[in-house]
Amino acid sequence: MKSRPFYFTWMLVAITGALTPVSLSEQQVSLTKGDSGTLNLEWLGVIRRVYFVQWSMELLEWNYLPVIEAGEEINSFGISSSSAKGFFRLHTIDYENDDDAGYTNPEGSDFDNDGMSNLFEVMNGFNPFVADLTADPDGDGLNNVNEQTAGTDPKSKDNPAVKLSVVVAGD
Repeated sequence: MKSRPFYFTWMLVAITGALTPVSLSEQQVSLTKGDSGTLNLEWLGVIRRVYFVQWSMELLEWNYLPVIEAGEEINSFGISSSSAKGFFRLHTIDYENDDDAGYTNPEGSDFDNDGMSNLFEVMNGFNPFVADLTADPDGDGLNNVNEQTAGTDPKSKDNPAVKLSVVVAGD
């Protein structure tokens, strides 16, 4: 029987300046001030759960950070920002067994089945839960899947894969 992931979203709202450390448990995330003005985001993972970290400036548009973790250990990440405020939340997926590829290799998996790995999507500002394989955000003629295959930047028109050389023969 194929396992099916269960989707959950936990929300953590943080405004820098008035941060108080919180003890870690399954239901809590700790956000503390780190060295050199960074923030430390920590949570205690749960077995068979995959975690994606999202951030927002005004709670209107959420972006994925390049953080994808699985398992029951303590997860900790340093975050730096020039903004005086920010909001963070965890997007989680639960699996029924430990050997599902989405759980054992969440970065290389493709949760939205669009042909792009979860890591490629979050590294390039895409949503790993929305199939956007045919999108071409830079308008260079290569869709997102082709950009991943070519190893090019899906948000930059200056891609070597679409360079065209024209040779004009003389009279």
